Amino acid sequence: MPLVLDANQLYEFDRTLSRVGRVFDKNTSKRILRIALAPAEAAVQREAPEGKRGSISLRTFSTKRGKIKRDGTYDRGGATKRDVRILMVNPVGEESARGLVGVSKKRGKVGWRTLFLTRGTRNRRTRKGWNRGATRADDFLDRGERQSEYLVEREFGNGAETLVRKELKL
Repeated sequence: MPLVLDANQLYEFDRTLSRVGRVFDKNTSKRILRIALAPAEAAVQREAPEGKRGSISLRTFSTKRGKIKRDGTYDRGGATKRDVRILMVNPVGEESARGLVGVSKKRGKVGWRTLFLTRGTRNRRTRKGWNRGATRADDFLDRGERQSEYLVEREFGNGAETLVRKELKL
C-alpha cells in the first residue's frame, strides 16, 4: 500500500506549531513559573524557624527628647514564616523566566535578617567582656529548595503541557 501525504495537513500542522510558539512567550512562561513555584514557597514556609515574640516592644525608652515606645515591628514571633514570598525577576541571557523564593525585605518585613539565620553569627562580646553568644546556622531556604525542586519542575511541565494542548486543541 503506497504512502499518501496530504500537503494541506502538513501546512496546517506547521501553522499550529508556529501559533503555539507565539503563545508560549516570556510572559506566559513567567505566569506558569509563578504558579509552579507555589510548592517551593510552601516548603520554605514549613522550614522557616519560628522565634519567640520579644518583650522589648512593650518597653518604653527614655531619650533626650522624651519617652519613646517601640512599635515592635521586628520582634514578632513567626515573622520570617509569614514574610516568605515569590519574587519574579528579569530573565538573564536565554532564560524565558526567573523566579526567586525568599523572605521579603520590604519595609516592615524581616528579610534583612535572613542572612543571620541562614549563615549564623560568630560569638559576640561587648567592650566590657560580656558574652552575647552566637547564632547557629539554620539554612531553611536550602532545605526548602531541595524538598521542592522536583515539584517545581513537574508543575512547570504540567502547566506548559496544558497550554500547548489547549492551543493545539488536543
